[in-house]
Amino acid sequence: MRLKIFVMLILFCGVAMAQQGEPRQGRKDMKKERFERMEAIKIAYITKELNLTPEESAKFWPVYNKHHEKLKNLRESLRIANNEELTEAKADELITAFIEAEYEKARVHEEMATELKPIIGSVRVIQLTKVEHKFKREILSKAGQKRKQEMNERR
Repeated sequence: MRLKIFVMLILFCGVAMAQQGEPRQGRKDMKKERFERMEAIKIAYITKELNLTPEESAKFWPVYNKHHEKLKNLRESLRIANNEELTEAKADELITAFIEAEYEKARVHEEMATELKPIIGSVRVIQLTKVEHKFKREILSKAGQKRKQEMNERR
């Protein structure tokens, strides 16, 4: 009898844990979908703003994505855990890592510019930086407007 109760208790706990995991997975899926939508919007935006032809796009996006991934990895490598104890030695390590990452970031930008110049030309390589900043400003502005609207609707 005790064995049956024990087995039932274990099964019940397993089911309860599995149900708790589902919402987390759902949030991850939603976040991934949102990220993919944002990337699609960004691709369309940059393509339009730089007036890329289909031939140019076919060559441009693989180069851009490769370097963009390198830059993303650099940013992630510099993240500091909020609960991490910051000592002088750790702070010195972080400063050194930050400076090295900035140099690496400059090298990645240099490589990207060198690879993109024959594809889209120097003028549009310069415009790319402006277009990326413009895109970020517009997205942040729309997000701020959406938050304000949601706050007003809650009142």
